[in-house]
Amino acid sequence: MISLNLNAPIHEEPPRSLKELRQHRQEVATAVRQLSATLGVIFDPGAEEMVLIDERGRVVEGELYKALISLLLFRMRKGETVAVPVNSSGVIEKLAARYQGRVLRTRTAPPFTRWTHCSEKKGSGLTVPLLSR
Repeated sequence: MISLNLNAPIHEEPPRSLKELRQHRQEVATAVRQLSATLGVIFDPGAEEMVLIDERGRVVEGELYKALISLLLFRMRKGETVAVPVNSSGVIEKLAARYQGRVLRTRTAPPFTRWTHCSEKKGSGLTVPLLSR
């Protein structure tokens, strides 16, 4: 694994405009391709969201993004519950069944897919969100 930090120096502000964010994504995508990396990851400054970039330098979005994050969570923690919008693909239920996880369908508005506590689950009681991309 090669860890490459493409963050701006500490005295500079993180990307704020859509133009700056797109440029930052393009820089990471270029680095992923040039280094023949398998995956690039960009975390927002608060580490609440992330962008995945595939080996070809393409941003992973939509249903594939949700499925990959679900797979990661189900494999990391047996019995994990993942919250997804009601209009998400049924493949997430298939992943949940394979890894003894659960899927909680939520409204499609982003505030309803944020971190929430699930009182019916034993253990951590945490429902992991997958924000719409």
